[in-house]
Amino acid sequence: MKFVALFMTCTFVIAGWCAEEKKDEPIDAPTIQRQGDELTASVIKKVNALLPHSPHQLFTAHLKSLRTMVQVEWATITLNLEKDLRAGIVFVKNTKIIDDGLNGDAAKWETYAQGRRPLIRGFMAHHDRVFSFYQLRLPANWDPSKEYPTVFYLHGYTPNPYMTWLAHYGFRGAEAPASSNQYFNIGIWGRGNTSYRYAGEVDLDNAVYDFQQNFKHDKDRVYLTGHSMGSFGSWAYAIDRPDIWAAMSIWSGADGLAPLGTGLAQNIAHIPVRIWHGAKDMSVTVEMADRFATALQNFGNKPTLVIDPNGGHMVSKDARGPNKEWLFQHKRQKPNPLRFKVANARYPGAWGITLRVDPSIDSHPSYICHVDGNNVHITTKGTNGLKINLGAKTAEEIEAEKKKKYRGPQLYERQDLGLSGDVKVYWNGLLSYEGPVKELSLGEGIKKTWHKAREEKQAKLAAAEAKRIKKTYRKIEAPEKMQPQKGGNLRMRFDDAEREMLFQSLSRNSGYYLYFNKHAQLKGRITMSFNAKTWEEVLKQLAEHLNLKAKFTKDSVFFDQKVQGN
Repeated sequence: MKFVALFMTCTFVIAGWCAEEKKDEPIDAPTIQRQGDELTASVIKKVNALLPHSPHQLFTAHLKSLRTMVQVEWATITLNLEKDLRAGIVFVKNTKIIDDGLNGDAAKWETYAQGRRPLIRGFMAHHDRVFSFYQLRLPANWDPSKEYPTVFYLHGYTPNPYMTWLAHYGFRGAEAPASSNQYFNIGIWGRGNTSYRYAGEVDLDNAVYDFQQNFKHDKDRVYLTGHSMGSFGSWAYAIDRPDIWAAMSIWSGADGLAPLGTGLAQNIAHIPVRIWHGAKDMSVTVEMADRFATALQNFGNKPTLVIDPNGGHMVSKDARGPNKEWLFQHKRQKPNPLRFKVANARYPGAWGITLRVDPSIDSHPSYICHVDGNNVHITTKGTNGLKINLGAKTAEEIEAEKKKKYRGPQLYERQDLGLSGDVKVYWNGLLSYEGPVKELSLGEGIKKTWHKAREEKQAKLAAAEAKRIKKTYRKIEAPEKMQPQKGGNLRMRFDDAEREMLFQSLSRNSGYYLYFNKHAQLKGRITMSFNAKTWEEVLKQLAEHLNLKAKFTKDSVFFDQKVQGN
């Protein structure tokens, strides 16, 4: 009920804003259409004027992303404007904020370089080719040569489209306040209210990878945090990719995306976790915080649990400050042993060890890996294959990758066990490899289940084709003592169309006789001549005349189903 009330309040307030701006204009579809067209054109015009003079490629990408977002959003809204007038009203309000912002400091690169406003990083999601984005606030007076900590923030449920989120955080106000933050602050959109699964999960992957590839940062000081729905996503994504986070915090969250009773908390047993919850939270009960803490404690992790006696579901600014201070105290640690259990088939491993996921065996396989010097001991459950990146890529591996066909964007930085020299790998107690570090596959390898299903389907189709060929290809043997240059008979059966084709394409000269008989009723005879001296040449020419596929042996021919032996 609270969300419904908030939703209705926002609707009335936004409608009121529009009415205040132009009191004489009615709030109807034609008016909103005209206002949206004008504002979209204005933003595009201002962006196009700024682009030729952009002093930095990040600012250029920001402007292009903004232009695309406004165009795509307005084009989408206009398709259904008559039925959803509210979406048009919200768009007009937010685009007016963006348009006004481009008249001030939001149109200057220095504003973003100083960390006063967030940049927009647009991308085409690799999975469904939908345009999406994330927001990136640079450290104050950003120095591209320095490595900074990074905080990924996952927002909670929002009843408003992303233009509201974008306008409020990126363009509101005539002059953005000065920033002293010395870290990257990344806000993930995640397609809105997807709980950071499915399309939202795709956005997360794209945002993390885009940042990793384009910004110098301290890889041992990357943090994950989120509120409410974003906390659900933080918990699940940390479990899926536990090898990139130094610490994480959960605000007003629950375990809906990675249930606590499944043992998945072992994946983040090494990650420091801070849990904040308001005792008066009516959306997600405070008991959930205790359940988080207990699940982690079962695997040796002692989280920091903060219960605010006067707090509700929302987190106050006073509570957010201590959270950041707590996060920045930690650096990424690599545990020994490594533990991982697959929660989501999209993420079948961590730390350079990838498990083969086969639902017919177990949808949630797991491993424990002990590293003792250059001896690797891996124990797995629920899988019959795995891949291990023992160390940095060798020259041979790099060269082999260059020769591989392009298979789409690779969204994950390679992780490895960090070994060098010669190693021994023991899998489930048996010595399975001894030699130099490399990318190693054991057992059935790591073919993903959908690849396996595709291969099985292709194998079935191939078997069916082979069966069809075996059934329909008839062996036609040469008549005894047949000498093509002296004459001979070849008895075959044709349907009407094939008989007609013979009459049209074969010459009627003396030579070999070809008898046809369909259902023992249609009888006839045509003659044709071959410029051939051997039986094989005769059959080849016959196949060419009939435009048929044929397989030849020394004294036989196999035609496809169009021609069958009689």
